Amino acid sequence: MAYLDFESAYEKAPETIVCGSHAAWSGWDEVLDGIGELASERDARVVTVDVYPGVRDDVLDRLRERLSPSLVIDMRELLPSQGDLDRMLAPFLTDDSVRGRMCYMTMKEFLDAEKLAEARARVEAAEGRVLVYGVGAALVAPGDVLVCADLARWEAQLRYRAGMPNYFLDNADEDMLRKVKCGFFVEWRVANRHKFDVLPHAGLYLDTNGDVPAMTTASASSRGSARRIGRARTS
Repeated sequence: MAYLDFESAYEKAPETIVCGSHAAWSGWDEVLDGIGELASERDARVVTVDVYPGVRDDVLDRLRERLSPSLVIDMRELLPSQGDLDRMLAPFLTDDSVRGRMCYMTMKEFLDAEKLAEARARVEAAEGRVLVYGVGAALVAPGDVLVCADLARWEAQLRYRAGMPNYFLDNADEDMLRKVKCGFFVEWRVANRHKFDVLPHAGLYLDTNGDVPAMTTASASSRGSARRIGRARTS
């Protein structure tokens, strides 16, 4: 087809140069060392890693091994029962295979209130280093070191295809479109609102797309985002 006979100018892997002195880490060894070093520098008692839905579960194991915490709070343990979650999601997912309703709820509303209060109390009373990890982790404790672990929606969709379930559902074998629907109408809406609250307070920004993670300071990430937005407006 003649109309497709051209060289695309689309940048599949765009780069943005951020001026100034900013630290950056690439690969799990460097990323974990970076988090550990910052925790040591700040004599951090609580390290909080707030993640976007779809970040692989093995990240917790890597952090646990590197930081050797005396207490670990896994945010999945603060979720209501699957039956309760199903009832909460039903008005937004509907019975239609594609259409749904945009979720207006906050991440805190998806947590069991008693479990959340108990987790906060455990963090407060703990001796030694504490690791709070998972979706909505900053709701338990902002931490002395706060890491925002992010994931692109496209990467989440690739992981859905590979068998990953939705965060709020036990649906690894469900149709791909139903998983994306839950992401689009519920999980990504809830997670984005929460992320916008967390980012201004984060010290580190962790990109978990693909197999090789990359991390920089949250301030460098914010400056990069601002430059990309400015470039898009003038292009």
